[in-house]
Amino acid sequence: MQESLDVVIPSYRLDEEILSKIFLLPKPEGFDIKFYLIADNPSVRVSKAFEKLIESLGVIFIVNKVNLGFSRTRNLGIDEGNGNWILLLDDDIVPEPNLLIAFANKILQHPDCIGFGGVTKFPPPFNSATESLVLNGIVAKPLLALYVNEQPVPPTADVILNRKRLGHRRFVPELVNGGEDIEFLFRNSVENNQKYISVPDAIVTHPWWDNGKVQTKRMFKYGLGISDIIHLPHIRGYSYSDFFSTSETTLTIVLVYVASLAINASNIAWWWVFSIVLSAEFFTNTIRSVFLAKRFSLPLIWFMLWHKNCYEAGYLWGVLSSGKFGYFAKRLDVSFNKINPSPFRLNKWKIIKLSFIVIACVITYVTTKSS
Repeated sequence: MQESLDVVIPSYRLDEEILSKIFLLPKPEGFDIKFYLIADNPSVRVSKAFEKLIESLGVIFIVNKVNLGFSRTRNLGIDEGNGNWILLLDDDIVPEPNLLIAFANKILQHPDCIGFGGVTKFPPPFNSATESLVLNGIVAKPLLALYVNEQPVPPTADVILNRKRLGHRRFVPELVNGGEDIEFLFRNSVENNQKYISVPDAIVTHPWWDNGKVQTKRMFKYGLGISDIIHLPHIRGYSYSDFFSTSETTLTIVLVYVASLAINASNIAWWWVFSIVLSAEFFTNTIRSVFLAKRFSLPLIWFMLWHKNCYEAGYLWGVLSSGKFGYFAKRLDVSFNKINPSPFRLNKWKIIKLSFIVIACVITYVTTKSS
């Protein structure tokens, strides 16, 4: 029996050069492969050459009448086809030539698996902003297929789903901040009681976002995206209490200061406490930067600190703005390795930061008392 595979590519940009490379990938024998290009851009215009190419290759080209967003567009692409397997690809990735063949080989070996996760690489970092994303671990998870045999949430830039095992499950359209991929793939994994098999030979390369510029908005939205899903029934069991982030600590200091003014409490130098917190954050990121990069670089230290705190600020804003106050100072273990993770888990960076804060507070107290 011939296997069938639908390749679904939602796209707003419609980069014809990149998309053409995907459509011209070598096809594995014994597989009926159809491409579905869903343009989430009603005003899109394609060149005559590209139009001729996709027509000759039998690419199903759909243009949304209104902008639907990635979740609805992906759902549309999934529902448009009827292949046994669904390959979801981002529209800006550059695939290795053997991508389809590597996935096809795994399908034949594991026909009842819920799906497969490939490898999404990024180019080598070329400036402090991109290097900070590497050192902060932002681009580590898409490489997971190189190191583990199975994973609960592979990257959606390069993932195959078993249509039969997927059933009625689809992306949740209301999730628009970056958590929709995690929620959808993990829900499919939980409800099938199975993980996705890694395919280390199925490799795509993703470009650096915005040509390597600082990712303020993206990191904030990532944190916001986690706050969108952390309370969901199949996910909240992987959340845990943790030490306050810098954003959470800052908010707490402000609230306590306002409360102390309201009740005419003794005047505490809250600005000094705040400066200790910020100093601890900077000191810890300096140590991390030197330890991981093997050199001292102020721009790298700044971008590592900035990206990390934008993510944490996004999470805090999401929790507060949605009224999920019980998830203040909570974290989500996105590896989903163990349900009910231990709270207040320490690592060397937390120990360094806490030690700095304690020592600074003691020195401040002693200095104040002696003056």
